[in-house]
Amino acid sequence: MRKFEVYLLGRFFVGHRGRNSISFGCAKSQELLAFLLINRNRTLRRDWIATELWDDPSRATPRKNLRHALWKLQNALGEVHDDLALFIRSDGPDWIRCEPPDNLWWDVAALESAHAILCRRSDDSLSTQEAEALEDVVDFYAGQFLDGCDQHWCLIERERLRDYYTAILDALTDHCILTKNFDKGIAFAHRNLREDYAREQTHQRLMSLYALAGDRTAALRQFARCDKALRSEFDVEPSRATMALRDVVRMDRLGDRLPVVGPGMHSIGGRTDAGNCTDLLVELRNLLWELSHTISGGPLDAESGTAKAE
Repeated sequence: MRKFEVYLLGRFFVGHRGRNSISFGCAKSQELLAFLLINRNRTLRRDWIATELWDDPSRATPRKNLRHALWKLQNALGEVHDDLALFIRSDGPDWIRCEPPDNLWWDVAALESAHAILCRRSDDSLSTQEAEALEDVVDFYAGQFLDGCDQHWCLIERERLRDYYTAILDALTDHCILTKNFDKGIAFAHRNLREDYAREQTHQRLMSLYALAGDRTAALRQFARCDKALRSEFDVEPSRATMALRDVVRMDRLGDRLPVVGPGMHSIGGRTDAGNCTDLLVELRNLLWELSHTISGGPLDAESGTAKAE
């Protein structure tokens, strides 16, 4: 069976293997295809589609624009293969339905399926097969969804898919930590920073990776970059959890344990956050302070990492 492919993440292409990208004639036809695929297997009102894709205040013009874009889209898909245009069909005069065939592959659906792997997991680790499947997905993420489109619906979907992408990279980074593949984990974490340079939990993972790899200098420099990014972007300092991790690295007490591994996956079902990770880091900091009585005869100063008199 011939396989058709649609790429919407950072580039636009539709066709089958060995064939060049087709021309849609207008950007709205591309946007319409993306909108219908995102809302696949649903019967959609034409008025709603027209309102989402065109900001014209009149009621007549958006419907006319929709008819023209739909005609362009179906012609362009028909140039690839006669059957390809048939998965978008009218369901009465006021409705449109998109039912992608089994031989249509598209990158957004693959990204969603990869994220679903994380949502279904009940523990903190990925199997080797799962990690390989996730790696395949992040490799075709070439940029943000439908880059260049600034319609409201697209901005929402773009943010959702970017969250999926960063969550998958978090999971792969943690998998690399668990398997002691630190160089690969560092590469995944840097991909995440390219999406959001002020993302604190990514800086935390990089600090831990560098420290576990034996490069304490790089770990402390990563903290400095995190501090600069947060102050520049939000005018805030790093969280207590990040500072605690800095203190652990500074005192060279990380050993072969990682306070950031695992908990990030617990929140994969929704928006990924650092909540559980933060709790673990704060707990680690408190534990270090308690142990400091045994280690140095007094509590450690949080800033210097040296014992202070009581």
